[in-house]
Amino acid sequence: MTTLFQKGRIHVARLTALGWPILSSAVAALLAIVGLVQPTWSYEVNAGGGSLSRRTYLWTWLIQENYEQGVWDGTLITPYAGPSFGEFRMREMVGTVYLVALLLAIALLVLVAMQYAARSRKLPVKALTVVQVFAIGLGFAVISLALLTIPPAATTDVAPFVSGFFGATTVGGIAVTWGPGLSWWLWLVSTILALVVFVVPFAQGGMGRRVSTPG
Repeated sequence: MTTLFQKGRIHVARLTALGWPILSSAVAALLAIVGLVQPTWSYEVNAGGGSLSRRTYLWTWLIQENYEQGVWDGTLITPYAGPSFGEFRMREMVGTVYLVALLLAIALLVLVAMQYAARSRKLPVKALTVVQVFAIGLGFAVISLALLTIPPAATTDVAPFVSGFFGATTVGGIAVTWGPGLSWWLWLVSTILALVVFVVPFAQGGMGRRVSTPG
């Protein structure tokens, strides 16, 4: 037990030695990657009494879960490319959001690699800044793209009363809600982390120096 504890402390010390910018960027990249396999938007119809239907939109398929009297009644997975799928605008908009999110994940991984390389060699600060700005821009792009394009697509393909990225209404006494899935929140947090990593050195006056590690 002592040996495991000591090994754990060594690993923690090694991670801590990387510095908070690298760790924060790594977490941001991890969140962006995990977001690629999570739903980005959901639509739920609750008829009461435990009768509920929830549709969640992922990158390449739609998952519909049904519950009757609070008991799971089945899950239907429909690929966007399948012959029975007819929500063409949703497919186009959701697919575009995920493609931009993929670019975000790649940009963050490149950023982490550059930050790690900067520990042992000099890197032009402009190169690192460009990658940071690019990653942050992609983060805001994927967040905004979902906010702006999914609602009108959902109005056409899902339900005509869908208004906005978040929302709730009652139709014939049945409660209907819609809003972002887990992936959108993960990309939001990922973008915020990347922004913090970019802004804090400016506040500390560190972006005027070349990125290097002494010794």
